[in-house]
Amino acid sequence: MKNRNYLKTIKGFYSENVLTQGIAVSAAILSDAEFGRYQIKLVSEYAGLEIQRISVGVRTRAGAGRQESQAEFQGNEAKNQNWQLECLPERGFDPGRAQNTLFKEEYCIPNMQGRRFIVEYFAKDPRPNDQLCLEDALQYLSVPFYFAWLMRWGHIDVATLEDWYRLLVGVTPARLNLLREIVCVGRYQTGVIANRLALSDRVVRNYIAEALHAVSHLLPDLEMASANSSQCIDLVRYYWFLRYVGTIKKR
Repeated sequence: MKNRNYLKTIKGFYSENVLTQGIAVSAAILSDAEFGRYQIKLVSEYAGLEIQRISVGVRTRAGAGRQESQAEFQGNEAKNQNWQLECLPERGFDPGRAQNTLFKEEYCIPNMQGRRFIVEYFAKDPRPNDQLCLEDALQYLSVPFYFAWLMRWGHIDVATLEDWYRLLVGVTPARLNLLREIVCVGRYQTGVIANRLALSDRVVRNYIAEALHAVSHLLPDLEMASANSSQCIDLVRYYWFLRYVGTIKKR
């Protein structure tokens, strides 16, 4: 399979039009099955490949209590299932043809210790040669949908979702990775962050400055501090919700 330029295809996904006017609105008015199909369509479009099926749901870790009850959807038909919701792009699609897992990720759920939100993408074709690049792209594309499912299942309200989306507008994959690292690890030395992200200290400093500039309008009384730790603390102040997403997985 030919390698794709995922950085090019996913460009523009974290725009105001996609996040606040597209995903947020769709999450508020569509049914679970319809929103699942919407996710398939949008992620397929921006990833530049054909996703045949997704599975989303809540899983309880062993020993943490009972599993959450959700539903499984195939086309417009629904039936009871322990915890997962499966969405197909069109009625009548044969799920047996989509057994190749492209990407699977787990996220935390606010105030629900021991339970994880899971999303998994399937395709009928084998994994591409550039699987690691594809996983980076799908991870980036999945974060806004994860927050949307949290809203749909009552873990956050619509206003909170919209606030988080406004902060994510314009965030690039590299900046998102940096913010996740700062928020989740809590180490504010650029050298430590650079080492974990396999970047140079100079690049990390530039990313921090860009991220802080993006929220500078929210800090009207702030005098730009020269200390990196102070800048990181200010970023955590606004992007704290990314702790639910977690850090980038080492591969």
